[in-house]
Formats: sequence, structure tokens, C-alpha cells
Amino acid sequence: DESNQLHKESRTEFLDLNTKQKELSILPSPWKYYIKLRLPSLVSLLKSSNQDLRLPCISLMYNGWNGHVLAKNYKAPQFVYGEFSSLSQYIEILNSCNRLKPDCKFVDLGSGLGKVNLLVALHYNIKESLGIELVHRLNRVSDAHGWIYNNFLKQFFNRQSKVEFKHADILKSFKDWKDADVVFMNSITWKAKMMKKLTYLLEQLKEGSEVIATTALPTKTLKLYKTVEVNADWGNCKTYFYTKSC
Repeated sequence: DESNQLHKESRTEFLDLNTKQKELSILPSPWKYYIKLRLPSLVSLLKSSNQDLRLPCISLMYNGWNGHVLAKNYKAPQFVYGEFSSLSQYIEILNSCNRLKPDCKFVDLGSGLGKVNLLVALHYNIKESLGIELVHRLNRVSDAHGWIYNNFLKQFFNRQSKVEFKHADILKSFKDWKDADVVFMNSITWKAKMMKKLTYLLEQLKEGSEVIATTALPTKTLKLYKTVEVNADWGNCKTYFYTKSC
């Protein structure tokens, strides 16, 4: 359509980093060095092809970041870092979800480096993608990537999704995610006591909300409607899909 055509025609000018000096000058200092280092490579990638570059952009942004290393000093089981084996694995799981629509608020509980939040924002173009993470070093990386998305990729790919990351305890920040339409959580190492408390909060979500978890939930309120096998860096596992129904 006309708006997309105008958007395509403005891309060349948009990719000129000289026009971004004002935005770059006011970056928070913890992110400034990394973002200035990463952006030229990202721009080169975007200039290189007219193909769909959403997944290559995410791969480039996370190249060199190791969540296991950043979280290694946190000994509690819930802080053990883990990811699915590839971006395509995440897409396979997310494609099984019914609520990833334009008006959706997606929340990743224990969002790590924020990869899933950016993937959802770029691939599904929902309203809001929120990640909540307690490990400070992981959250700082997420914040930097969130800045790149909100100030750069969002406009380039003509997305509506807002991406936000919060440094918080998921059990103490329910006010931030109680209105979620879709909740995702890689809960494979979380202890039963924590899962019981978290499940109680998940049961308070609005009708129609969906929960995707890598462990079965101790619930009679949420309805299990699907399980999907997935490959992860700790091995094969099941992913459980729940819905809050009337």
C-alpha cells in the first residue's frame, strides 16, 4: 500500500547513521559503547539485501552474548540460564499460540537477554512486548537491545510493537503483567514452591489469556490445550500451552 511504499522509499535516508547523532548522544552510559559498536554492523546487514532480515538482525544483535556466563554467579535454580536451540524453534512454539494478534500484550517472565521479546515484536507486530528479569547483567543487555529496537528497527521494519524491559522479581511485579494476553516462561529449573506461587498469579489473568511454559503447571483453573516438543540447549523438552477460560 501507499504507506509501505513511502516507508520503503525512506529507508536509504533512515540507514544513514549521521542522521542519528542526536539519539546516539543521549544514550544511557551503560549502553552507549555497545550500541555504537553494534549499529554499523546492523546497518550494513540491512543495506545488504531486500530479503526479510528480521531474524538475521536478531541473530546479529545477540552474537557474542552468553546468558550462561552473565548469570553464572546467581546460584538459585531459577537463575540457571537456558534457551531454545534456535530462533526457528521459538517461532514454531509461538505459531502454536492463538493470541498473538495486533492488540496483544506479550510478557516473558524471566526474559534473560530479551531475545524472545524482540522476536515477538518483529515477527508478530503485536501491541506490546514486555520482559521481566531479575538478573541485573541480563537486564542491562536487554535494555540495550530494546533501545536499538525502539529507536531503530521499529521504524525500519514498520512495526507497531513497543518493547520494554523491567528489572524486577516476577512474583513481586504482578501489577506490570496482570493484563497480559500471552505469558511465556522458560520454567524448566524453577522449584515447586516458586511455581505454586507463580501459578496462583497466572490464575488471576484475564479470561482468554494464554500461558506457555516449559513445565506443567499445578493448576485446575488454567486449561491445558496443547503440548509441543521443542529442542533446547539442555535437551528435548515439552512446552505446555494453557488458557484462562470461562
